[in-house]
Amino acid sequence: MYFDSHVHYECIDGVDGLVAQVKRARDAGVDRMVVVGGNHDMNKIAVEGAGMYPGRVYAAIGCDREQSCGNCDPVQFMDLLASSKDIVAIGEIGLDYHYHPEKPAAQQEIFGKMLDIARERCLPVIIHSRDAEAETLQLLGKHAEAWKGDATRIGIVHCFTGSKDFAYKILDLGYDLGFSGILTFRNAQDLRELAGDIPAERILIETDAPFLAPVPQRGNTNEPAFLVHIAEKLAEARGLSLEEAAELTRRNAERLFGI
Repeated sequence: MYFDSHVHYECIDGVDGLVAQVKRARDAGVDRMVVVGGNHDMNKIAVEGAGMYPGRVYAAIGCDREQSCGNCDPVQFMDLLASSKDIVAIGEIGLDYHYHPEKPAAQQEIFGKMLDIARERCLPVIIHSRDAEAETLQLLGKHAEAWKGDATRIGIVHCFTGSKDFAYKILDLGYDLGFSGILTFRNAQDLRELAGDIPAERILIETDAPFLAPVPQRGNTNEPAFLVHIAEKLAEARGLSLEEAAELTRRNAERLFGI
C-alpha cells in the first residue's frame, strides 16, 4: 500500500470530489495521504478532509510564501492548529523567489514564524523552496540547531528538483526529500540518479496533486491514484521491486509524520 506524502485538495469539487478521489486512490492502493494547506482556506480543507477519513487522511497546515503580505491571520492559524488531532505537520511553508522575487524579506519573516511554531509543537515541517537555496539552507540550518524533537522527524523538502549539492546539504541537516511526478519526466535523468543515490530512509514520494501529473498521465489533472507511476520510477532508479519501493516510502512517511 502506498502513502502519498503531499496532496492539495483546494481545487476539487467540494465533498463529492474529495470522496471520489479518496476512493480512486484506495482502489489504486494508496490508502494514506497527507493533505497540505498553505493559507486559511486550504488549511481548513486539509483539516476537514482528515476529519472525514481518520487513520487514512492526515492534515498539514501552514502559512506559505504567498501569505507574506500579512494575509495569514495568526489567531485563525493557532485556533485551527489547536482544533484537530489529525494535524501531523506544519506546511507547506518556505521560499519561492521564482514567482515572488519582489518580497524576499517578507517571505523569510513568515517562514521563520512557521518554523518557530513547528519547534514549539515538535511537528515536522513541509518545505517549498524554489530559486532560494542559500536562504532556505540558512533558515533550515537554524531550525535544525534549535530543534528539540525526534531528529528523524524534523521535516522534508517536498517536490525536490534542486541540485545534488543542495540535496546533500539538506540531508546533512536531517531533512528528508520528497519526489513528485517530475521523477517520471523525460528530462529528469539527473533527478532520477539522485533518487537512486540518496539514503533509502530519507526518501518519500508524493503526487503534489492536482499539479505535476506523472507520465503516463500528463495532460490530466493529477490525483493520489497516480502515485503508483512515481513509485515505479523510483523502484527503477533504485533497483527495487515495486512492492519494496512502496514499503520503503510508506515506512518513511509514517516515521516522519509520527503515524
